[in-house]
Amino acid sequence: MTRPTVRVRRVVADDQDDFERLWIESRDAFGQDREWAERMVQDGKVTEALQREETQVVLATFDGEPAGFLIAAPERSPGLISESSLCVDELYVSPKMRKHGIAKALLATVPKCAEEAGLEQIVGRVPVSHKEINRFFARLGFTSTTVLRATTPGALRRHLSPEPGRRLAAMTVARRRRTQRARAEARFNAAG
Repeated sequence: MTRPTVRVRRVVADDQDDFERLWIESRDAFGQDREWAERMVQDGKVTEALQREETQVVLATFDGEPAGFLIAAPERSPGLISESSLCVDELYVSPKMRKHGIAKALLATVPKCAEEAGLEQIVGRVPVSHKEINRFFARLGFTSTTVLRATTPGALRRHLSPEPGRRLAAMTVARRRRTQRARAEARFNAAG
């Protein structure tokens, strides 16, 4: 009996159904809304993303079965003066296919992609809450650079504005200061 093999290739039209199935599975595994992911597939958003020239989408099979995928694309590092890097946006291996070297086989395609694009840095976008994934990337030589935190505009606006109690206290203090200033001016004008 031959040993099962891991094969990795860039996603082509024939692979799209397998990729979309794995992508929906990955959204579900990371706690995102499965219905939303299915809608993105149905609306053609995933197809559009696959057709972006700069995006590298790689599919892995294990013993002929779809097992995982990797999505990478060039990205400018944040800051005023920054260099571009190849960012591994998504790396996913189906739970039943793990512990067979599939993630490493997928990542083995990344250095060549980076070199062909003239990029000297490779960045992995890893969810902070997934310790196993963070450890995996750390064992491969990835180090922490920054933590990206996300919010909505409305939430940020609410957190930046004073709280209702503090806002009332600030208005009360301002009113008292105006009253004291007016009394002081009245006394000064009466005296003089």
